[in-house]
Amino acid sequence: MVVHHDPAEAKLNQFNALNKEVEKQKQALEKLLASQQALEQSKRELEARNEALIQARDAAEAANRTKSNFLANVSHELRTPLNGILGYTQILQYNEDLNQEQKEGINIIHKSGEYLLTLINDILDLSSAESGNIQLYVTNLYLHDFFKSLTDLFKLRAAQKNIAFLYEPITSLPLVIEADEKRLRQIIINLLGNAIKFTKQGGICLKVGYQQGCLRLQVEDTGIGIAETDFERIFNPFQQVSDAHHKAEGTGLGLSITQRLVALMGGTIQIQSRLAYGTTFDVQLPLPAVYDYAIQQSVIPPATITGYVGEPRHLLIIDDKRENRSVLHNLLAPLGFNIEEAEDGVIALEKIQQTIPDLILTDLVMPKLDGFELTRRLRQDENQQIRTLPIIAVSASVFSGDQYLSSEAGCNAFLPKPVHLEELLACLQHYLNLVWIYEQHTEITLQSFNVQPLQVPLESLLQQLTPEQADTLFNLAMLGDVQHLIKYATDLGKYDNHLLPFMERICELARNFEVEEICALVHPHPTDLHS
Repeated sequence: MVVHHDPAEAKLNQFNALNKEVEKQKQALEKLLASQQALEQSKRELEARNEALIQARDAAEAANRTKSNFLANVSHELRTPLNGILGYTQILQYNEDLNQEQKEGINIIHKSGEYLLTLINDILDLSSAESGNIQLYVTNLYLHDFFKSLTDLFKLRAAQKNIAFLYEPITSLPLVIEADEKRLRQIIINLLGNAIKFTKQGGICLKVGYQQGCLRLQVEDTGIGIAETDFERIFNPFQQVSDAHHKAEGTGLGLSITQRLVALMGGTIQIQSRLAYGTTFDVQLPLPAVYDYAIQQSVIPPATITGYVGEPRHLLIIDDKRENRSVLHNLLAPLGFNIEEAEDGVIALEKIQQTIPDLILTDLVMPKLDGFELTRRLRQDENQQIRTLPIIAVSASVFSGDQYLSSEAGCNAFLPKPVHLEELLACLQHYLNLVWIYEQHTEITLQSFNVQPLQVPLESLLQQLTPEQADTLFNLAMLGDVQHLIKYATDLGKYDNHLLPFMERICELARNFEVEEICALVHPHPTDLHS
């Protein structure tokens, strides 16, 4: 049977198939168009989010600039009067006409000013800590002098509030440790200052111990206490967790900075507290002891600089504040410097053209012509002697940006206000190649203390030695190193009067080469840190 295909029907089928394919393509195009529209919508939303992020970033940067400007202005305005206070306390400390009571008063003013400076630095340090810019500068630190200066300050502050202040070494301490003195002092001042602020009756106790290379600090108070729910919050910046009835002065930055500094030193800080009963902060810091430092260093009272060798040097002091010029003038003139002053950069340029100084000390922020522009002009002067003048910036603007700009302008060095005499003299010595003349001192010997015969058993005195001190005496005796043994024992006696009779006995035995008896006396003994 023959099947006949209808051409028309075949064409119809082809048309229908083509029509279906076109419909599929149309649907695909519609989906593609919808996807494109969705993509464009997402793009617009993403652009809107990016714009919002940019605006938020700009707002944050603007707020940060505002904060930085505020901190810079506050720091500058507070440092300027502090420069006068601390400058003149340093001047008066060298005044031989003052009696002992007056000198103690000057020292109290100086220490209180330094404490106020610490509070100002807290604000700057928080900004540095947030950006991770704090660095540690480790030196050899004499613990006896370090804690004495701190306890003297806080005994006074506690007495002003009619509360007690106790300092209790709970173990023997090494003579010297390796630490950043400034940052360790800041930690203790923040903790003690916080304790005094919130203690109205009772007292404060600073306990200090040393064990296995770790310095332990405990600050206990009988203040208002802290609720356990607030233990974490007190370490947040600008936080005070006391109620309205116990609101205290302060920035609320001390504990936040303390926590960051402790962490930076690799230590720990813990808190125990009970409302209405008081608070205890426990800090442990890994700070290695320097056991042989007393052997290597001669212990002589700090020498006072009275002048320098050679012809008088001519200094030009430039500052728009008369009191700032006066501080520098009175610090340096007694040492033999010829001082000339200028109240702005314009007057300074005129004076320099008339008489070229040996060195310039200039403020940075001044009317008419500031220190930056003054330095730039001097560095471009045709006279080579003027071009190469040593220029030291002395400024209350202590942010790193100001120091960088002063260096870019051509300043050789930067000294922050308030000016510390030691740093100032170190700069002058370096840039003027000075050789200082010192006031004569007589080296201390054990005999100069008029040591009395032993009134207590040697065993009792032995307990006042640290394990490290006993180890050193024992090892030197075992080695038969009599010279260093006598030197070490002499230095120990100089730093602790209670040990003088015992050290005199050690020296006597060493001179007679009775090292076995010394070993029997100072055999190493363990000492535990009290909890």
